[in-house]
Amino acid sequence: MAGVLYKPRTSGEYTVVAVDTDNVYLDSAPTQGINITLPSYTISYSLTGVSVVGEAPTSIEYEASFRLKAKSGYALPQEIEVVGVETSTYNNQTGDVFLQSPTSNVEITAVATVTTKAIKIDVPDNKKKKRYGFFV
Repeated sequence: MAGVLYKPRTSGEYTVVAVDTDNVYLDSAPTQGINITLPSYTISYSLTGVSVVGEAPTSIEYEASFRLKAKSGYALPQEIEVVGVETSTYNNQTGDVFLQSPTSNVEITAVATVTTKAIKIDVPDNKKKKRYGFFV
């Protein structure tokens, strides 16, 4: 009885070795070529306060990776939501995201944390054009 020993990571031409539990091939194992085409799924993003560094991957066959960067006034989120893959990792210190083994179209949701707010104040009769500031 033959079983699957290797999960391909990309589409392409692979050499397959036939393995039979009743026979042991000592000399030359019978081989054959097989063309594997993995399904390609789309990757969509819902990002608030963050963006993808460089070009964001828009499709995935087996694995994909990218880096999130917080926009001005935001910090990277502690967690992100990833739907449609068997395995995903996210580093909230670097923004690195790794996706592997998609099962459907992938949806990524990341909401950054607001760190600063710009507040404008109007000081009446400010003849010397002094600047005022305060912390919130």
